[in-house]
Amino acid sequence: MRRYALCTGIMMLFFISVPALAAPPLGLPEVSIPADNPQTPEKIALGDKLFNDKRFSSTGEVNCAFCHKKDMAFTDQLPVSEGINKLKGTRNAPTVINAAYMQTQFWDGREPSLEEQSGQPPSNQVEMGLADYDPILRIVRTDPEDAGMFKKVFNKSGDQI
Repeated sequence: MRRYALCTGIMMLFFISVPALAAPPLGLPEVSIPADNPQTPEKIALGDKLFNDKRFSSTGEVNCAFCHKKDMAFTDQLPVSEGINKLKGTRNAPTVINAAYMQTQFWDGREPSLEEQSGQPPSNQVEMGLADYDPILRIVRTDPEDAGMFKKVFNKSGDQI
């Protein structure tokens, strides 16, 4: 069930430049939404909350928005991105604008979907530094607001999340 906690965090990215449940921008095709993960305004709100949650890093100082800054076109505009404790990665953070249209994720194309991509930064020892996903699951299962949102969006609670 860790997929719900991790994948939802990235789901709001589907619609950074393509508003949820709206027609695609002029000249762009419709966004391909996975049949098993349809979009709702509530799911996008949960994704936005998780995207900005610093509790999902080992230091409590880094979240997805740390490298994908809204006011910098959802990048960090650094030659090489920094993660926890100012550790430097090997690449810069790509923009997530129109990420739903990309056939692969990450600069090297190693992931085929946003769902698969979203699981990597929390457990990357430079980016967010968690040893595993247990801290994230503990947070979303016990935080009343998070747990309530997961219940509303996925009809899951407790260990189901």
